[in-house]
Order: sequence, then C-alpha cells, then structure tokens
Amino acid sequence: MKRRYSEAITLAGVAVLLLSCSRPARACDPEKRPASGPHESVTAPMHPGAPYPANSPWDLLYPVDGLTDYNNQCTPSLTLDNRTIVYTYSAVNGPGIVDRGILLSTWNDAENRWDPPVSTGIQGTRPFITPLGDRIYYQNLDDIYYSDWTGTEWGPGVRLPVPVNSDSVDTEPSVSLNGRRLYFASNRAGGYGDSDIWVVRWNGSFWDSLMNLGPPVNTEQYEGWPRETADGQQLYFGSWNRDLYGWGDLWVSNRTGTGWGEPINLGSPINTEKTACSPFVTWDMQRFYCGSEANEGGHGEEDIWVAEPAGAGGPPPEPANLAISGWEETGDLQDAQFVYCLLEAFDGSIYAGTYPNGDVFRTTNGASEWTNTSELDQVDRVYSLLQASDSTIYAGTYPNGDVFKTTDKGQTWINTSDLPGATSVQCLMQAHDDAIYAGTAPGVDGWDGGGRVFKTTDGGGHWDLLPLVPQCESAVLSLYEARDSTIFAGGLHPQSIAWTTDGGESWQTSPIPHSGDIRSIIEDSYGTLWAAGWAHAKMGRVYRSTDGGASWDTTTVVRIGQHAASRHFAIVEARPGVLMTGIQTGPDSVVYETDDGGITWRSSGFLPDAREALCLLRTRDGTIYAGTTPYGDVFRMRPTRIDTDRRDREFTAPGGLEMPQNRPNPFNPETVIDYALPTGGRIRVAVYSLSGRRVRTLVDDRREAGRYSVRWDGTNEDGTPVPSGAYLCRMTFEGKETTRKLVLIK
Repeated sequence: MKRRYSEAITLAGVAVLLLSCSRPARACDPEKRPASGPHESVTAPMHPGAPYPANSPWDLLYPVDGLTDYNNQCTPSLTLDNRTIVYTYSAVNGPGIVDRGILLSTWNDAENRWDPPVSTGIQGTRPFITPLGDRIYYQNLDDIYYSDWTGTEWGPGVRLPVPVNSDSVDTEPSVSLNGRRLYFASNRAGGYGDSDIWVVRWNGSFWDSLMNLGPPVNTEQYEGWPRETADGQQLYFGSWNRDLYGWGDLWVSNRTGTGWGEPINLGSPINTEKTACSPFVTWDMQRFYCGSEANEGGHGEEDIWVAEPAGAGGPPPEPANLAISGWEETGDLQDAQFVYCLLEAFDGSIYAGTYPNGDVFRTTNGASEWTNTSELDQVDRVYSLLQASDSTIYAGTYPNGDVFKTTDKGQTWINTSDLPGATSVQCLMQAHDDAIYAGTAPGVDGWDGGGRVFKTTDGGGHWDLLPLVPQCESAVLSLYEARDSTIFAGGLHPQSIAWTTDGGESWQTSPIPHSGDIRSIIEDSYGTLWAAGWAHAKMGRVYRSTDGGASWDTTTVVRIGQHAASRHFAIVEARPGVLMTGIQTGPDSVVYETDDGGITWRSSGFLPDAREALCLLRTRDGTIYAGTTPYGDVFRMRPTRIDTDRRDREFTAPGGLEMPQNRPNPFNPETVIDYALPTGGRIRVAVYSLSGRRVRTLVDDRREAGRYSVRWDGTNEDGTPVPSGAYLCRMTFEGKETTRKLVLIK
C-alpha cells in the first residue's frame, strides 16, 4: 500500500480539504516546522565534513515582483529563453482549507516585468517546465505526472510508470537540459533517509536505469528539489535538518569522476534562519530562483526570490547566449599539407602536428603566426600530441612508431623508449592516475591480430604492451578516458567500441550499429559519449551513448547537398549542447554542427579550399580551431558573447566595461569568465591570490568591442593545479579595473 502524502489538489482558487501528511512538514507545505534558529548560533553542520561557506556564489536576493503576493509561491522553473515561468501557488482559506495550483507567467518586454500569472489548468503542484516549454512535469497526490502543451492548452496529465513512480511518495521532478535525465525525490524503500534524491535516464523509448544518488548527497535526513545545471556539472538541491542556517537549506554538489561531490551550503543570503526550498538556476546560469520564507522584502509567508551571481553589484543581468563568429584562416604552417592534431598547452600556446615533413608548429598569439619547433628525427607524420600533468609534451609519430617528448616547448625533442612492432602512434592519452597510453598500428613484422595499446608510468622510459584490444582491427585509432575513469578505444573497421576499467589489463566491447573507423571519442558536459568515424565507400557516422558506453546508437547522417559525408575525423563540444564534427567531403564546408543531439546537422561556415577537417580543438577561451587538408591550413572561429534581445547593440557607451560573476562559482574543476568591452583595445584578464600574487594570465591581447568568454581550469602559469580557496579575477582595460572573487572547491 502506498505511504500517503495525500492532498486533494485542484486549480488555484478552488477550496479543497487538506487530508493528511505522513512525511515531515516542510517548505511549500501549508504547515511548517519551526526553524532551528539563527545561523550564528550553529557551530557545526549535521552532515559530516560539509563545507561551511564563507561566501555564497549568489547574492542580492530580490522578491520577484508581479509573482509574489501575501499568499505562498514556490517551485519556480523557467524556459530556455527565460521568458516563461511556472510555479506553485497556495493560499490557506480556513482551517485545513487550501487553494493550490500551478500558475504560469510570461515576460513583458514593453513593461519590463512579468505579466499577471494565469492558471495552467493542471491539477498538481511542484511543477518543472522543460527548456523548450512544451511539457510540465509535476506532482499529483503521491505520483509524478506530465502534461504537454497542445498549442492551445495544457493536455491531460499522464502518470509516469515504474521505475519513476512507486508505492511510496514520488515528488519534485526535474529534467536535465538535454531531457535525458529525470531527477526526483522519493521515500521509497532502499533509500538512506526520510527522503532521497533519485535519477532515471531516457533510453530513447522510456525511463529506466533507476539510481539513488547515494552519499554524500543523500543522508539519513530529507533531501529533495534536485536541479541539474545546464552544463551538467552541478546539482542544486534542498536538505532538511542538516542545520546550518535554517531547518531547510539549499545546497550544491559538483560533479566528480565518480558521481556527485561533497555538498556545499549556498550560505547567506540564499539561506537564512527561515526555510528555503526549490532552487532553480536559469539555463544560461545567470540567475538563481528559489522559494523562501525570508522576511526582509518578502510579501507572504513564502515567496519566489531571484538572485544574481555574487559580486555583480546590481539587479540580475539580462541573459546572454554564447555565439560563434565565422571561420578565419590563421598564419602559415610552412610546407605543411595535412594538420593531423592540435593541442592547447597549459601556457595557452597551441601546437600542430603535420605532414609531410613531420613538423610540430607552435603559436603563442592565437595562431596569427606559427613557428616550427626543432626536428623530430626520421618522422614524416605527427598523428597525436599530448601534454602530461607535469607539462611535458609528447608526440606520436609515423613511420617508426616513435613517441617523442619535449620539456622546453619544442626546442629539443627526445625519442622515448621503443614501442616494439609499432609503425604509427595514432593517439595518446593520460589517465587520472597519470599513466600515459599510446594507441598504435603494427607494421609488417609486428604482432598479429590487431592494433595494440602501450602504457608507460615513467614518462616513456619504458612502454608496457597491454593485452590485445578486441575489435581494433589493424590499429587503435582513438583513446579516451571518461569522467567515471572508464577508458574507451576505437579501432579500424570495428563492430564494437572497446572499453576497460582496469587500466587496459582486460577489455570489454559494446556493439555499434555500423562498422567503420572510430577516429574520435569524447564525453560532453551532460555525460553523453560521442564517437566519430568513417568507412571507405560508405556513409560516415557519429555515434552516441547515454548509458556510459554500454550501448551506442547513431545520429542523423551528415549530408552535403545530396551526398553523405563519408568520413568523420573528429568531434568536439563547441559549447554546452553544441557539437561540431570534422568531415570529408569538401571543398570549403568541412565542419558541421548540431545543437539538437544530432537530429539535424548544418554547416558551421566556409573554410576556403579545405578538403577535410582532420582535427578540431576547443581552447579554454572558447575558440574553435580546425586542422585541414590539402594545404595544411588551420582555421579559427572565435567566440563572442551576444545579448539575445539586443543583437545589434554597440558597446560604445562610457562605462560599458562588464565582467559578471564567473560561472559556476564555487567551481571544480573549471569555470567560465565572461567579459564585455565597450570599444576595441588591449585587455588583460588575470587570476590572483588574495595576497596579490599573480596566479595565471588568461587573456593579454587586443580585442574588438564585444562580448567574450575565457575559461580557467584552476591551474597556474606552469599548468600546476592550485589549492582550494578564494582567488581574485582582475580585468584591466584602458586604465579601468574590475575584480571578481572566484572560489575553487576540491
């Protein structure tokens, strides 16, 4: 029998009788347990080891005008364009008598406010609207339902089947940006406390793969209101009885290689001695909404509040999207015909491995000029480049299957020890334990039965030959370590993608729908795995896996006019939700992109005279580079920040210099810093310690007027990871300075 959290729920404005409540009273319920008292009197969190924040990543909390009144509002969520909001409304109209429902409001540009809300007609509470605004998930009685927009009204509710709903209380649903993960709270059997956070995954037909998030997110107390951010790297949620500020506080957990990390309390002003609940970070990650009982500035017992990133110093900024400018050709790589690989080093310089002379070129000015490094002996192709955690750069080569390394930025290259039987080193990868792997192809006198992987733990002093990689006929073309430490290998004409969880001592395989070379494997911000491949006289393919590599399907075929792209050489995440793939056939249009998970592909623009894009690189500042044939050209596509509502606005007004708070903050392992310039000029963006010592220079160059983004990965100028703590990011432009505080959590 289902454990009841029973409410007879109707539309807002219709009186109903509240029946019974068998779980703890809490925020958004008509009866609330008293708060535990001011946070100044709290000496330790209930959750062992939970960080006590000195500063919140969000500040200047405002009640949302037009939506808040003297009744109760909570559970806000917004669409991707930030123009539609849904939330729960409730009013107590007598002992045990509650009006409750789901309301919707749209943004009014002319009056710069939210329009008066209207009822959705949905019988439920705790709604979550999908990014495109075409579906609302919600709770009705003790189960999770959804309603679809028909074009004129919200359709009838559909109850989600097992494993989402159970014989217990299932509530507080939300979905990830790509719609492939559904989070919810439940007090079902098998949990850790009064209520736990669970997640299911969409397999293309239905929700399955039920998983409890487990510690440290879930405790013996009550956890709920899970919300994943757009980049997939943070999980916001509510927890009751952890006792830092009030009875109910909001927390954030950063994604790690194995799951979700130690939760961080959002601190003041988000959390107070009053209860806070239902967090929501907008999909552009520029605003934070929540329900809160905070008194100052509030209207009713519980209101919807909005916050800006810490240190922004004003009302929440207008949302902005990351856009990409067109392709431009960079400086000349002398005598190069093919650019096989590109690498961004820790110091921001970029390296290119080429054919036919086996040269490695280097640029320190954004590829405006390339300089040839010293010669690699008896090499005519450099297939792969890697910078290890100790800053050493490695080059995998042909025709002798050698791996060279340099510790002086290419002034000298040293051949490492022999990889017996190899003629080419197609790929290089460093794993989380610092071991370096080399995927190779054999020669005539090499081993029989397929490509092999070598491994070194001493910087190439000795290479160990690992067991045969199944389904890698003739060569191992790609290696990639996912966030869960699984290593994937793609080969020549495989029927499967191979993977290992024990450092290559044993290999398993997962079948792919079509045979073809697997040239590139990546994991995107949302945890989806992607693989790019090609086959002779066949259609090239992009494969994807949403279950950690256990199964793979294909995206729509990329077509150039009436012809299918026959080869996919590389794939890269240009920005969250947008993928690019380098293809043959040219000329000119050799990089295609998708922003809908591969349902549709479109040309990213013209790369003049390029026949193939053999490699793609996304640098920390968001610039995309493409290495091409047949003239050995490298093309560059710079990012800009544009205001979606003011695309033609000129940044020429005095004081137009902008640097909003970094996102996310706190962060681990990297964060994005946005900035805007009112005019062209020289810009410097650097990270400093609190004592004033410069840690890392991120930008030191001339820029035109516009909006930009740069990433910091938590390392210093030498590429060494810096310790956890607070840092200052300082932007200097034309004698003006702007500073923001960055918080690195490990």
